[in-house]
Amino acid sequence: MVRPIAANIGVSFAYGIKYQSGVVHKGVDFSDGHEGHDVFSCLDGTVSYVGHGGGWGPAYGQHVIIESTFLGKTKWMLYGHLKTENVSLGQSIKAGQKIGTSGGKKGAWYSGNSTGPHVHVQAGHENNYLAYESPWPMINHTTTAVVADWAKPATFVIGATGPAVVRLGERLQVWAKALGLPKPYKVGPSSPFSETDMAAVKAFQKAQKWSGTGADGYPGVKTLTILATDPQPVEKHELTIMTWNVKSPTLDGKWPVWEKRRDGQLGIIDVANPTVFLGQEFGSPANVAWYDPRMTALGLTNAHAYAKGSGKWRVIYYDPNVFTKKVAGLYTIGPTLNGDAKQMAECVLTRDGIPYYFGSLHLENEDGVDKKTGRPADLIRVDQIRDCFRRMAEAATTHSIAPENCFIAGDTNSKTAVAQWVRANTDYRDAFTLAAAPTREGVKSINGWKPLTAGAREDYIFAHKSLLIDTATQIDGHEVSDHNPQLITFKE
Repeated sequence: MVRPIAANIGVSFAYGIKYQSGVVHKGVDFSDGHEGHDVFSCLDGTVSYVGHGGGWGPAYGQHVIIESTFLGKTKWMLYGHLKTENVSLGQSIKAGQKIGTSGGKKGAWYSGNSTGPHVHVQAGHENNYLAYESPWPMINHTTTAVVADWAKPATFVIGATGPAVVRLGERLQVWAKALGLPKPYKVGPSSPFSETDMAAVKAFQKAQKWSGTGADGYPGVKTLTILATDPQPVEKHELTIMTWNVKSPTLDGKWPVWEKRRDGQLGIIDVANPTVFLGQEFGSPANVAWYDPRMTALGLTNAHAYAKGSGKWRVIYYDPNVFTKKVAGLYTIGPTLNGDAKQMAECVLTRDGIPYYFGSLHLENEDGVDKKTGRPADLIRVDQIRDCFRRMAEAATTHSIAPENCFIAGDTNSKTAVAQWVRANTDYRDAFTLAAAPTREGVKSINGWKPLTAGAREDYIFAHKSLLIDTATQIDGHEVSDHNPQLITFKE
């Protein structure tokens, strides 16, 4: 184990914690409130960037990026907000070698977007800031023999061996079976402690509804205490719905290309931990094929609620531990604006034998008027949401679904008219008006053309007015899309 800074300097801001805006902290910060501490490389490697303003961006200030091979895979580690740098581009580095000193003083030229002294350590599986992952496996990795001790959670580092690791594997297998966790999380006893074990631990932690550093894949005291007991009957899962226009097509010019945004999107979805994900603008079959295995790794399964070759690619994912798919398909919404057909992905899922309806829509996104009817675009969007509710009612009748178990969500391309029509003409509401704790932050869009004021939204989740919604949150997704994901959790 090679810490990037002296052992007496603790973590000041953990990996995976969300800022007030909802953006995930992509690394881990170490600080004691002072600058000038030696900073060390956690792994052997080669310096791929050293400087200020380039690399992974000016926000990191003066920083060093080191490319390494870790457990057979290429990784990049960034050390940010450095006051001084002691390495050069292309230099070979050994684990434990000094690479600079910590900085971060607010306003200093070398600090970037820092509000105080610290060093920021970030890991990535690609050489860009959006491809982030937990740096702890790299920090905790050891090439020396470590025997794990159940009474000392800190000994569970990558590569650790011993009876405690075997016991951990046995307990994970018992709990995975009880919780119904899908592969690759059904691991048996194994030694040494590996990334597979970490994945199993993280799945267990997420099943406890923990998040952030509580679900980082490392078995702390709380995790080991529960694993040491026998599983009790699993409590009913709460229902969490997320909708997001991910804007996944590869676009040039003012947009960062899709390949640089998709990993950041997965990070946000991972932290949000939805039960059902209603997505729009996945772009193409190839894009969906890229997302599918990665969403599966997050515990979400594609409902395949679209027609092959449709080109529209609204996609619905669901937690197979909570729901079972009954039927899914694609519905063409009417009327159109100048022949531009919009579609809604829809599916019926059952939960403990009770059916639910979910629709993922994307309404007309053009302005102007229809050439045939002269009807303005915003009124056509109202006509389209009316048709979506008609379709939902039809499905509810066919599959005997209670009104409170029907949900429509997605990109309405309307700030007020669509939500107002729903409120005035149906028993459904914008979920934010039903929530006990709504959070609606406004942020600037990724491409700068759609500045949002606080609370301004075009993406909605419509839920029955009788439901008790615990929280409703608009997450800041502007770094990876021009839409902000909406997330609601219901009281059980």
